[in-house]
Amino acid sequence: MQRQHQTLTMGVLAALCVFALFFGMRAVTAPVPDQSLVADPEPACETRQISAGTKVGPQEVTVSVYNASGRAGMASKTMQELIERGFAPGNSGNVKAPEVAFVQVWTDSKDNPAAELVAKQFGPATKIVTDKTLPGIGVVVVIGPKIQPMPKDAPASVTAQSAASFCSPPVT
Repeated sequence: MQRQHQTLTMGVLAALCVFALFFGMRAVTAPVPDQSLVADPEPACETRQISAGTKVGPQEVTVSVYNASGRAGMASKTMQELIERGFAPGNSGNVKAPEVAFVQVWTDSKDNPAAELVAKQFGPATKIVTDKTLPGIGVVVVIGPKIQPMPKDAPASVTAQSAASFCSPPVT
């Protein structure tokens, strides 16, 4: 009786191994899917139109930060500080910009209230530049080698002086 039981157990185990081998080989030899298995992420920003007199706060502004200082980690550190102040994260990385000594805010239009708000986070001497190709999305901050700590008394919002558009996090 015990011998029959052992034979039956070995038969079931052999059948399971053949079953696993069949489906394992089928999975290994199957074609690779050509579509992403992960859903596309939400866009980091969408264009927002505002009229003159509209208040703009950090939660409405997407910021990208790039390091031109030559010191490792400055873009990440600055991005984290801006996120803590309520700004939405865009892109970050390194960029060659030897003309940036302290901080510059790069934007696509002169009267961009989002760029003004971001610039005020770094102090009154922060230059807003509109003639650069933007390496990231939203308002772009470029960190130079002489960057100073952000002042704690930076304004939490600005009022648009004229109608404008800027990159804002999508509303979900």
